[in-house]
Amino acid sequence: MPQSAIPPSRHAPIRQDWLDKRREAIIEPDLPIVDPHHHMWDRPGNRYLFQDLLADVGSGHNIAATCFEECREMYRAEGPQEFRSLGETEFVNGIAAMSASGKYGKTRCIAGIIGNVDLRIGSRAKGILEQHVTISEGRFKGIRNGATWPTSAVRSPSDPMPASARRVSPSGAPASVTWRASPILMSSSADSR
Repeated sequence: MPQSAIPPSRHAPIRQDWLDKRREAIIEPDLPIVDPHHHMWDRPGNRYLFQDLLADVGSGHNIAATCFEECREMYRAEGPQEFRSLGETEFVNGIAAMSASGKYGKTRCIAGIIGNVDLRIGSRAKGILEQHVTISEGRFKGIRNGATWPTSAVRSPSDPMPASARRVSPSGAPASVTWRASPILMSSSADSR
């Protein structure tokens, strides 16, 4: 899905006034924590960038590191579609390098990167995965593909996610031979490092 196809209202904007209504006591301030899932984006009416992340990790908890999860942001605007996700890795790796300088505190923001590679491209995925690892200076740890909601999925009345925000998996992706073979390629790519 091209970046421009993502609806800007997919996630609610940050409401600092609401967040400020309650502060929880830090129960174990020395306990190191790794935040395993956050995003970075700059979308119409909705931004979450490095300064926002720094405010969150500076809450008083001992956040040692964080891991970025792909959100189809800052994809390359040009070039073959299968290479465009490299732009997101370039974007967040720049933020990771800023954090690694130590200038912004002790937390290593974006110590790990989970990106996106279209596994339907079969053996070509290996080269793109290797480019993600190189671009990220080794921070790239894996991929996440939206194969969770096929178009035929029956939605429960209790499902809080509006239909407009649900990801629709590419037609037949999990059942395709190339998609299913890609984990083998990723495993052999990791073994060669």
